[in-house]
Amino acid sequence: MSIDIFDYLKQIQDLEPGEILINFVHNDGTKKGFDFEILKKIKPKLNTNIIVYGGLSSEKEIVKIKDLGFDGVGASSLFCFQDNFDSILINYISNDLKELIYDN
Repeated sequence: MSIDIFDYLKQIQDLEPGEILINFVHNDGTKKGFDFEILKKIKPKLNTNIIVYGGLSSEKEIVKIKDLGFDGVGASSLFCFQDNFDSILINYISNDLKELIYDN
């Protein structure tokens, strides 16, 4: 059985949720980036809050997500893992990144 993602999202939106979380599960934790081609098609079809998660590759992508009109972005691996070490090292958002996000 094949499900059309746009039909499915329309059905979810018809339930009037407070927000919809789009999770690129196959990219979760990989820092490979989001599928921006799909995201560009999703945003105009929905009128509810949308949060994007799963694969954020850089701080610049946070701004790109915001510029596309999305309401939030998940960024756990970007702040929890540093370099090539799989350790739990929490990096708090820098003032430079705060300015980049909030000034755009």
